[in-house]
Amino acid sequence: MTTKVGATPLMSHTMTGGVLSSGAAAATDWKCIEGAFGGIVGAHICGNYNFGSNFTNESTYTPTATGATVTIGGDDMSLGAPQTLANAYSNLTLSNLGGGNWMLSNGVVGVGGYDFNFNVVVPVPAAVWLFGSALGLMGVARRRTAA
Repeated sequence: MTTKVGATPLMSHTMTGGVLSSGAAAATDWKCIEGAFGGIVGAHICGNYNFGSNFTNESTYTPTATGATVTIGGDDMSLGAPQTLANAYSNLTLSNLGGGNWMLSNGVVGVGGYDFNFNVVVPVPAAVWLFGSALGLMGVARRRTAA
């Protein structure tokens, strides 16, 4: 997932083996990858720090599936907690939009946070197909006995 400011990428999240729910998020691998926007404004979006007055990134952000670390260097300044799988994707709300359409959201739906829209296709149970086949075969058998 890539978040943008206009056409400029803010950051991207990648996830493998993710489990998102109304509880704690989990994944086998998760990363926040810095986009071009942070460098333009002198900040690291994933690490949540600014580059200080020299406008140079002298810090290190290291994301993992279980958290993230930030080592502040030079005159960089922390602005708060870095982005992690847990603080970005835990405690999602599931909303039924109707017609088999659902949304997972961690903010105000359609206004802020992340919205994941998906459609759940409900398969026709195998029993329905087997029942239809049985009816067809009964019709064939009935025609044979009538002839």
